[in-house]
Amino acid sequence: MYTTTVTSRVTSMLLSNSLYASLQQSNKEMQKVQEAITSGQQINKTSDDPARVSVIQFLRQQIAAHQQNDRNLQHASAVLDNIDSAMSEASSLIIDATGVASSQIGVGSDTATRSTEAEVVQAQLDALVDIANRQYSNLSLFGGRNGAAPGGVVFESFLGGLRYTGHEGALSTDVGTLHNQVFTSNGVDAFGALSSRVISNVELQPALTEDMRLSDVRGTTMQGVHLGAIDLNIDGVKTRLDLGAADTVGDVVTRINNALGGAGSVAVAGEGFELTANAGHSIDVTDVGTGIAAKDLGLLLSASGGAVAGGSVHPKLTPLTKLSDLGASVDWTSGLLVTQGPQTVAMDFSNCDTVQDLINEVQRHNLGVRMLIDQEQGSLSMVSEVSGIAMSIGENGGTTATDLGLRSLDNNTSLDLFRLGVGIETKQGASDMRFQLHDGTTFEVNLDAASTVGEMTDLIKSAATSAGVAPGAFEIDMPTTGNGLIFRDNTAGGEDFRIDAVDESTAAIQLGIAKNAGNQGEIVMADTAQVRVENVFTHLMDLRDALRNDDSVGITIAGGRLQSGVDQLTQARSLLGVQAGRVAGMQGQSTMMKTAQEAMLSDVRDADLTQMITRFTQLQQQLMASMQVGSHTLTTSFMDYL
Repeated sequence: MYTTTVTSRVTSMLLSNSLYASLQQSNKEMQKVQEAITSGQQINKTSDDPARVSVIQFLRQQIAAHQQNDRNLQHASAVLDNIDSAMSEASSLIIDATGVASSQIGVGSDTATRSTEAEVVQAQLDALVDIANRQYSNLSLFGGRNGAAPGGVVFESFLGGLRYTGHEGALSTDVGTLHNQVFTSNGVDAFGALSSRVISNVELQPALTEDMRLSDVRGTTMQGVHLGAIDLNIDGVKTRLDLGAADTVGDVVTRINNALGGAGSVAVAGEGFELTANAGHSIDVTDVGTGIAAKDLGLLLSASGGAVAGGSVHPKLTPLTKLSDLGASVDWTSGLLVTQGPQTVAMDFSNCDTVQDLINEVQRHNLGVRMLIDQEQGSLSMVSEVSGIAMSIGENGGTTATDLGLRSLDNNTSLDLFRLGVGIETKQGASDMRFQLHDGTTFEVNLDAASTVGEMTDLIKSAATSAGVAPGAFEIDMPTTGNGLIFRDNTAGGEDFRIDAVDESTAAIQLGIAKNAGNQGEIVMADTAQVRVENVFTHLMDLRDALRNDDSVGITIAGGRLQSGVDQLTQARSLLGVQAGRVAGMQGQSTMMKTAQEAMLSDVRDADLTQMITRFTQLQQQLMASMQVGSHTLTTSFMDYL
């Protein structure tokens, strides 16, 4: 068997083109390797390796994010360090002031030394204010979420006191975790700047409305509304309805009614929903699987030829709540009479439509008073921003303060709150005050069993009845304007109407009712149940004033209360230490992750110089060989074979 080998003829043009392509490829590879050696990187343009380039870009983004997080953490750490230092200085100042108070009680103190020490306390107060207004990088350390206040001052002189214009919260920064990191403090946590408030016990439960957002509804279980699918069984035919995209109460109503068709309807009623099945139809609403949307909305209902009401979904009180939707009956016409230190203003709510309008009306008077919403209780409260002066809230000719639960002196007011928290001192086991009426009737009252204003008035009325005073002859009322109590003597006779302290008891004096009305029929109680911000600034002012007035009792009380300021700062520093520890931990973690990602980037991107130089040498040799072979092949002609 013979084998024949066929050899194709190759033209010079083909040989030339083949050689040119080989040389071009070698040059291209050499250029690529040369660029890698020069730049130190394997990849110098996207076309080199698109898949690897995407990995490099991702790693670069991650490294850049960690670098920004590192800068944020470094700034947070510096701010926290400055706050800790400021709190340490503040604690030392308060301790020194406490020492001043202790030194001015008993032997060794006199009017002259107390007057001198009053100026020392004033200097300590000024220094503490400077610390509270301290900034770092134009950021107020104790400004809360307000950051930096205009002029860098968050504590300012106001109406003879010290006003806090900052926020209760704190600033936070993105550090690459699920939650931002808090890195400032505020005047409330550190110094108790807003500790005085009149908290209402009146629930202003708003009605449910179709324009109310579902996020403003607490649900039947008070845990919010968890939206999802529900099942509608209409005359035995089950229809599944997804409420997941519903935003408002009206969205729920519209979606369900569209699904019910002519079988029935759902409507808002009171604080919840009402399901109606038309005549001849039955409707059952149930949850799907483990879902709780119908339960949260109070729609786990069955109706047959009639209406069934669901439970309350507990709408929240929000700034957008309309006053007309509130369940409580409130006198909006009269408004409030608010006293802040030396200033008294009437706040008119007659033109307000929403809760936000009420807040704006309070804010408009610039009295250093805030109205806040307590969403858990569904009520309002009034907060003083000013340390060192007293606030009271009374009626302005109507019942607004009482209806809103914002009267600073009412039947529920504790007797311990009188005299700015010093309280009423009774004489145990003995009478505290004596009443004398125009007709000569007298009776004494022992207040040992009283802890509130209401309990005190009940004891007084009971004593009057026991003394034979006829119903209506002696009355105790709340004034329709201002605050306090009004004692009325409706008897006839020539004796003075008077209230006197008995023996050693000072209760009547401390209550502000130890007065002689003569032939008049009314004794008006002084407003001695005012409230104020009880914090270190207030107590320093009290100590300063007590020293100036040579008031031993006042010095003792103020000195004792200053310790609470030290305790508050200690607690705030402890919380601050926790935050600083978290920042330090995140700094270490961020550095480790950045180092790991930089190593990964180097592996993917950076060139191995030894390998690249070896490859370059190989390509040089390959190029030279190709050129030599090509030179020989292309110069060969037919004549060489003759």
